[in-house]
Amino acid sequence: MNKVGILFLVSAGATTSALAQEVTWRGEIGPMASAKCGACHGASAPEYNDWMLLGDDKRKTVGPRMDTYPTFMSYVV
Repeated sequence: MNKVGILFLVSAGATTSALAQEVTWRGEIGPMASAKCGACHGASAPEYNDWMLLGDDKRKTVGPRMDTYPTFMSYVV
């Protein structure tokens, strides 16, 4: 491949990434977390401290709440 072709591909890649939309909690992450994780980590799940008070058997059936951005990020960070 010649230098012009390589330059074109590099500049096209840079332009494409610059035009990509930012990933947000409301737009992409929240709906995906709700769909994939909401059954165990949704609004009806206990907060982390309350979850820790559950017995081991119960903790295996439900996870701590992670349905909002702040609660979700407390586990990520």
